[in-house]
Amino acid sequence: MKIDDLDWEDLYKKTDLLMKELGANEYVIATNEKMLFGNVPYVKVSFPKRINTVAMLRMNGRKYTRERGYKKDGKIYCVYQIRWEED
Repeated sequence: MKIDDLDWEDLYKKTDLLMKELGANEYVIATNEKMLFGNVPYVKVSFPKRINTVAMLRMNGRKYTRERGYKKDGKIYCVYQIRWEED
């Protein structure tokens, strides 16, 4: 499988719906990055830590991989990779 074979727009829409289900108030989906690891696509999401603690607590498990965050405009951002496997 190649990285261009996937429907990334659909994955970004699924990620948007998932973040809303998790209760995230403000988040950024990195549409400029595409990652494929072992034929499994990953979508990168970042969000401010302070107003999204509920979403952060719900993002435990094998589907989510936490990365190193960053600080921007006085806010601390958490960065996660969301793993999308076919059901």
